[in-house]
Amino acid sequence: MVALALGVGLTLIGSGEGTEAAVTEEGLASITDYLAQFGAEENGAMLLLDSGMSATGADANFYLHELYESQMVKELTAQGIDFDTAQQVAHQAALEYHNVSPYSLYAPEVIEAFPKVFNNNWRAYWGLPITQ
Repeated sequence: MVALALGVGLTLIGSGEGTEAAVTEEGLASITDYLAQFGAEENGAMLLLDSGMSATGADANFYLHELYESQMVKELTAQGIDFDTAQQVAHQAALEYHNVSPYSLYAPEVIEAFPKVFNNNWRAYWGLPITQ
């Protein structure tokens, strides 16, 4: 298991409601480097965080999730596990560790901005209008 010194109190209940995360320069750099491998615009949209800010809601969920996942992927690949397997294992482990739904990782504004990426399950989770 990955032990991370995040410096935040975790009060996570499925949605991560009430979660706050202290965003650090080091954390942002780690996440940015990790996510650059995927080239997904929706991830970039979620990285509109500033060092020193206190992220809440989906921003906090995304930040904490990607920080945990990126560190675990580093550890697993260092042990010789291939990247794709490490990413899948780390993604699931991060969801379980933080006890959040995958739907809680992206903010409603990002879901609306990328309708081809996020289906109606994501919209329903956040109470957004369902599209046809």
